[in-house]
Amino acid sequence: MQLTSCRWKFQKQKAFSKIQQLIGNPNLKIYAFGDQNNDLSMFSLADYGISMKQSSDQLKQRATYIADSDHGVLEGLHHYHLI
Repeated sequence: MQLTSCRWKFQKQKAFSKIQQLIGNPNLKIYAFGDQNNDLSMFSLADYGISMKQSSDQLKQRATYIADSDHGVLEGLHHYHLI
């Protein structure tokens, strides 16, 4: 599942919580991909936070993995052996 947009009344963190609740699996691992400070709340809930190469310094500090290339999502997926 992919959450890519964030409207003013919608927070990705709340969406992750709702997905975990609906699936009913507390062992579900959440991988979040982000590049700016608006992704900080999402990273705080995720088990793994993958920041892009051009991410804000604050987000990089919270990341469990920082991409080195311009293909950060693909790189992160490979790093965690998801593909």
